[in-house]
Amino acid sequence: MRHGSDDQPIDVSLLNDGILTVASEAAITPEKTLSPLATRFERGGRSTEGRGLGLAIVAAIAERIGSRLILKSPRAGGKSGFQASLQLPISRAAAGGVQ
Repeated sequence: MRHGSDDQPIDVSLLNDGILTVASEAAITPEKTLSPLATRFERGGRSTEGRGLGLAIVAAIAERIGSRLILKSPRAGGKSGFQASLQLPISRAAAGGVQ
């Protein structure tokens, strides 16, 4: 909420295949800035509040569950924005399979 647009919603989706995505409207984050954002203490800019730990924590969780954090800007299907996605583990029953 801190880094998106004040007048646009934050979109959170969890698909049946376990892909969790959080996306918000924002200015495009350049690739050279985007890549290191999941590193501890890395922030999007000097004027950005916070300690630069949020995405690093999500990246560590993703790694521990055998996934990876994927950052995109602009967001999928858009001309601006930011999104973070990761693949959550799902059971065969949740995916429509038989256990």
